[in-house]
Formats: sequence, structure tokens, C-alpha cells
Amino acid sequence: MLDGALPVAVVTLCMITSTSVSAQTDGQKGPRAQTAATLPAWIVSCSNANSLGAFQCAMEQTLFVSASGQRLLSMKLVRNPSDRDQIVATLSLPHGILLDVGVTFWVDDGPKSVATISHADGSGSYATFPLDQKLSDALRKGKVFKVSAKSLDGEDFVFELSLEGFSATRDIMMRASS
Repeated sequence: MLDGALPVAVVTLCMITSTSVSAQTDGQKGPRAQTAATLPAWIVSCSNANSLGAFQCAMEQTLFVSASGQRLLSMKLVRNPSDRDQIVATLSLPHGILLDVGVTFWVDDGPKSVATISHADGSGSYATFPLDQKLSDALRKGKVFKVSAKSLDGEDFVFELSLEGFSATRDIMMRASS
């Protein structure tokens, strides 16, 4: 469990993106031997397992602690079921953060926004927000999506998600869930 007291440098050094997590163990062969380094940073998944039974797709990127495999941050984007033109983002955050200050996010060196942390459970804390056109355009053109939260000790820490392949993956998600 992340205790929330790690300084930014330590958190950054311990993190790796889903693109560099190895899916292979020693001696493993065949399709499962493929490493995640060959996979895109953003992954699309689709399912009809929802209350409407409708085919819905989502795109997601996850950061893990390299030593333990613990999830540090995940960003999932889905189409709003009641407004199919609207995309909603959910940030899955670790334990050990101050909930009442919310989470700050921005693209590259652009303007910062704050999202409310809506709830927490045994897996972490969650903030959900709509992607307006300005943020959507910034994500398509940007290099890094940054998320900042405060630890229980009041220290800021920043997670960075790669935006490499974001536009192409978003287009796939939108076409697949039309």
C-alpha cells in the first residue's frame, strides 16, 4: 500500500507505465511471452457487460510500481451513455492521498484543472470529470498528461501518463462504440 509520504522523485523513480511492464516470466513461451513494451500505452477494451447491455468501449492507461506491480494511477476514458458525444474520464488513484483537496491535472505545461475525488474503496480513490473540447484537444496534441495529488503528510506528488498514441486510440474507441 502506498503510504503517501513518498517524495516526488521516489514516486517517479518507482513508477513505470504499462508500456514497459513485462508480461513475461523466465522460460515463458508463446503469445504470453510478448512483453508489454511492444503494446501501446493506451489500450481499448469493449464489452456489453453493463446495465443497458449496449456495446461500450473504453480506453485506459495504467501506471504501476515496478517492484510490486501495485497500481499507482489509471486513467480510463468512456463515452457518456446519456450523451454519446461526451467523453468522461475517471482517474483511479492510490490510497494515502488527501481526499478533500481533490486532484489537479494538466497537459504538458498547460493550464491546470482540479477534479473532486468522488469516492474511495479498498482499491483506492476515484475522480471523474468530463473532457471538454479544450482538454480533449490538449490531450490529442500533448506529450504528457500530469496528475498531482497531496499525500496524507501534505506533500505533493505528480504522476505522468504518456500521450503517445492517444489520438489514434481515442479514434478507435469512438468508432468501435458508435
